[in-house]
Amino acid sequence: MKEKPNIAAGQGEEELLRAALMDNSDADDFEFLVNSTADAVYSVALSVVGNPHDAEDAAQETYLKIWRSRGSFRGDCPARNFVLRIARNCALDLIRRRDKRQTSPLTWEDNGGEIRELDLPDTSPDSDPSAAVIRSEENAVIRECFASLPPEMRMILSMREFEGLSYDEIAESLGIPPGTVKSRISRARDKLEKLLRSRNIF
Repeated sequence: MKEKPNIAAGQGEEELLRAALMDNSDADDFEFLVNSTADAVYSVALSVVGNPHDAEDAAQETYLKIWRSRGSFRGDCPARNFVLRIARNCALDLIRRRDKRQTSPLTWEDNGGEIRELDLPDTSPDSDPSAAVIRSEENAVIRECFASLPPEMRMILSMREFEGLSYDEIAESLGIPPGTVKSRISRARDKLEKLLRSRNIF
């Protein structure tokens, strides 16, 4: 087994990920890639497909595709972004094949790697149970409306609003111009707002 350098605070990770994407990489290289990106790949897939079972399928397909196409990485973006781009594409392909609409809550991965769910801030007094019920109902409607968006809209909104990526980072990850990113996000926000207004939210 190859001796791997001790990764501290992310130092050297990019080089190791790039090595795992080369056509001469071996099982040890690939194991490092999987261990380093598994949580992010699953989170990205989940934000697109909307349910854990399909997210796991998309994640597995992601790593199969990466393993089979070793050597296709051109090095024109960070290796992690390349992996996550494949994850998003595999998730979108899964939805297209199964041709179904998801209704699961919106989820995303926070900075600590934990899976979170969309929720509204609690601005009402804790002593008001009726307000708590209203907030719960509103949150459920928001999640339903977000989940009813087309997969491409869910994905790009999740990248911007919950992964916290800049327009340039999204553009690089998806391989599209920043202007296209802005227009797609704008259309997705408009669509979501219309859905929420139709359900008397806002």
